[in-house]
Amino acid sequence: MNRKPTLLTLFFAALATILVTGLPGCNTTPTTRSPIFGRYSVTGAVIADVNRDTTLVLADVRLDSLVAPSVSIQLGSVPLTFTTFIPYESLYTAFSTNEFLFPTADYSFTLSDSAGAIGTAAIATADTFTIVDVIPRNRLVNGVSLVSLGWTPTDRVESFVIAAVRQGQEYTGTGFSQYVFSFNTAGSIPAEAFFPSGGTDPDTGWYNLYVYALTGAPDSTLSAPHLPVPLPSTLPDNIAITNLDGRFGSIVVAARDSVRVALINP
Repeated sequence: MNRKPTLLTLFFAALATILVTGLPGCNTTPTTRSPIFGRYSVTGAVIADVNRDTTLVLADVRLDSLVAPSVSIQLGSVPLTFTTFIPYESLYTAFSTNEFLFPTADYSFTLSDSAGAIGTAAIATADTFTIVDVIPRNRLVNGVSLVSLGWTPTDRVESFVIAAVRQGQEYTGTGFSQYVFSFNTAGSIPAEAFFPSGGTDPDTGWYNLYVYALTGAPDSTLSAPHLPVPLPSTLPDNIAITNLDGRFGSIVVAARDSVRVALINP
């Protein structure tokens, strides 16, 4: 006897035919899994900082918003290790004293659990680059003037960040930063970057200047303690596949330059 298909049967038939693709900036590969295992989310970043000669990979993984301590994660050939790190409690990391651990290329960012593959995203890393021009070239800045920066081109970059912070306060979550979304290798730091919050006079002294090359959508919260100056804001999610969503990307920090801010009488 022929049976009419039930709604549940039609649902699973439709689900099996759906192909979900990644958002711009992160190529993703869907996988077939039972829905009883729930949906994963990931936020993270790869940070290569030539000022510290280090590479750090961070990934916060959740299963239906809960801690997920039993996931296997690999970026390229490098496995990430589960770390209990308050307040995240579900942080996977990899660390190297080689800032060239991930030379510019596309790497597979793969997650799996006891049920098999969760999903794979293609994560690009930008090439190293250098700040080559600072204006004023004598590095002496009138406290009410902007500073212009120029840097060398770099492969695979999707956006830049320029930043300034008082010397001695880098990597403390303070300072000024802003995105440069064009592919021009130049940008300007406004005079207000050298003013204390609510202040009417510049905070004179030496400032370190930085440029970051970004790919994808590195998480601003996770990366903040590990950057000279935090990212200006969180970028939109760039991972959206059947079993996994979230945001992930890379940050390459160029070698710093510096200027001295002073009040210069006309």
